[in-house]
Amino acid sequence: MKYLSTLFTLVLAVSPARADDFIYLECENTTRAIFTEIKTQKIIKERTKDETLTLKIDLSNKKFTTHKDSQWDEMEIKDKKLKATINKDENGLSVNGNLEIEIDPVGKLASKINFIAWAIATEIEMSGDCYSIDESAFNAARQKAK
Repeated sequence: MKYLSTLFTLVLAVSPARADDFIYLECENTTRAIFTEIKTQKIIKERTKDETLTLKIDLSNKKFTTHKDSQWDEMEIKDKKLKATINKDENGLSVNGNLEIEIDPVGKLASKINFIAWAIATEIEMSGDCYSIDESAFNAARQKAK
């Protein structure tokens, strides 16, 4: 009987991730893009804009998506941060980069991604601040993006 009591105490003390354990974030970012012609290495143009990125993070299945995407990306939680490495190469488009978001506590977002498509290379850097939102705010952002 004392083993059962100890087990019950341990179950209450530990907070495991549930199958439906999601985190929703909204991140206010500054995105800087540099477009370069690959052959000459000449910068074609640079753009900077402020934007909002809304994320749904599935802790149990180690994946995330944004309000603009229909697909999920793989990620890991390490050092209280969401970390994702992106490596895709399909239909003449190569995408390589990383994303890091503080999630415990929710805080900074940093990302650097390189796109190569045909004769143009694009380097995109994002930085910003994130905060927690609820599922309805994520769904509203997704509807607005359609």
